[in-house]
Amino acid sequence: LGLAALFLIGLLFAVVRPRIAPPDVATLQPEFGTVELVGRQLFTRFLLPFELASVILLAGIMGAVVLAKGTLSVTVHPAAPDETK
Repeated sequence: LGLAALFLIGLLFAVVRPRIAPPDVATLQPEFGTVELVGRQLFTRFLLPFELASVILLAGIMGAVVLAKGTLSVTVHPAAPDETK
């Protein structure tokens, strides 16, 4: 329920906020969109969202593996009296 409310608040914010005009092509820096600039932004300004996304993806992968394996049954065999030494 809380996640759905958070999603709706985010959706409302995205729709209601004023539209920002895209920058003019003439005002863009020459290194705009290069791999170096994207990498620098990813590991400085957007480090926390990047790490959160990686943790969420890892949890999803682990959940998919658990669901694909099915139920795990553990059988415990009682030890014979002479094997307990």
